Amino acid sequence: MNFVLIIKDMELIERIEKSEEQIKESKFIKANTKMGDKEIDDLLMS
Repeated sequence: MNFVLIIKDMELIERIEKSEEQIKESKFIKANTKMGDKEIDDLLMS
């Protein structure tokens, strides 16, 4: 079970790093605050 949590944490860290790089390159997406978590995640990961 701890292994699964570590994998999820690693995936989250990778997403954060990717987002930071995109922000540095002035590449960003605006999300509507009425969107659900899954919708926002899909938008950001596309």
